[in-house]
Amino acid sequence: MIIQEKALSLFNELKAKYGEDVTFTASHGWFNRFRARNNLHNVKVSGEAASADIRAAEEFPGKLAEVIHQGGYTPQQIFNMDETGLYWKRMPDRTYISTEKTMPGFKAAKDRLMLLLRGNASDDLKLKPLLVYTAENPRALKNIAKSSLPVVWKNDFHPNVKVVYLPLNTTSLIQPMDQGVIATFKKYLRHTFRQALKVTDETDMTLSEFWKSYNIYNAIININASWWEVTTTCMNAVWKKLCPQVVNDFTGFENIQKEQEVVVDNLISMSEKLELELQEQDFTEFFDDRDKDQMKNYENWRSRGGRSGNATKTFAN
Repeated sequence: MIIQEKALSLFNELKAKYGEDVTFTASHGWFNRFRARNNLHNVKVSGEAASADIRAAEEFPGKLAEVIHQGGYTPQQIFNMDETGLYWKRMPDRTYISTEKTMPGFKAAKDRLMLLLRGNASDDLKLKPLLVYTAENPRALKNIAKSSLPVVWKNDFHPNVKVVYLPLNTTSLIQPMDQGVIATFKKYLRHTFRQALKVTDETDMTLSEFWKSYNIYNAIININASWWEVTTTCMNAVWKKLCPQVVNDFTGFENIQKEQEVVVDNLISMSEKLELELQEQDFTEFFDDRDKDQMKNYENWRSRGGRSGNATKTFAN
């Protein structure tokens, strides 16, 4: 915030001096682009990034390359997967819908689910997300065959699949899915907003009524739409740090960042139509808070003796 305020102050001084008819907002998106262009990083970090094992992250790509060479695996056969938590029925905190949850008599929704996102290094195959939910047979899926869903409810590894675990504390440095795929996917809220706009425009249903009727099946449909919006460019580019030999025409992560900014801009526009009056910072805080919650749960799981769930897997011929 200090850097953004200083940038805006400098801009206003220059504009007053030269009198040019230009605008500048020093938004959070501008700051992210400025930081990325100049390769700036926070000195003090927390969570997994703070305990990242830089040496292990530097050594592992070579070890993985040897596994790939010995197995004769092609980029089409090399997959990465990572788990992520998703609050499928939450709004940014400043919305009146979010405030309703604190009212007396309101029953909190079991709105958190776990997803395992998976895709290969050649960017031509994204597997169905594996979904773990609190209820085995939710009412919203009554009379719906789970095999017809665009997600997998349970999954077993095939005996011909070789699983290679990434070293502990290297996710923030080399885990492909963590280099942009999950962040892009988590803008899934955009599909919920689109659905809300459509329903409130075409029917007499209010936004609050729509939100009360929104169920896990609706969430699954939006999860699928969000997953398939993650571009092939993104799916391939995120392998740069782990398997640079499989990346095609890498031009940096700027395109991924731009995709995320476009999504946030769309969310702001739709929130105005829904009369929610949300700004960029509301969505940034919303997604950051969800990531922090997941990291806290992950660290608790690790402290109980859990093993890293981040894996790269290669399929044998």
